[in-house]
Amino acid sequence: MTMTDIKGNPGKRKPRTNPPTSGQPSAPEWLGNDARAVFSDLVAQLGQSGVAGEIDALALATLAENIVLCRKAQSEMEKSGGEIIRGPNGGQLQNAWLSVFRRAEDKIIDMYKQFGMTPAARQKLDVSPQETDELGEFLK
Repeated sequence: MTMTDIKGNPGKRKPRTNPPTSGQPSAPEWLGNDARAVFSDLVAQLGQSGVAGEIDALALATLAENIVLCRKAQSEMEKSGGEIIRGPNGGQLQNAWLSVFRRAEDKIIDMYKQFGMTPAARQKLDVSPQETDELGEFLK
């Protein structure tokens, strides 16, 4: 039961409905092997909730590429000594891969929100399966 069910619709606004998605997204030809694997995982996860359709293929490809880039940046950062490294003069410097990691991570989080992959985003998208309320139907 949602708050709208309890309070009603005092503003008499038209209820928000999610547009239906059609088809299953397929990975673009140019997508690399690592990103293609991530893409497949994302499609499987989002397919269960019915959020992603054919039209979302490029956005999902971008998300997959950013996930791969984030993993690569993390790996390179670990190889080169962590977030803070020694500079040529012996001083401490921020690892250049840290900037790459943070930018990719920010893009990933933004795109997760777009696809309803965070708890707050799922509430806004209303991607949960519709339950039938027998009492509510009876009282209408």
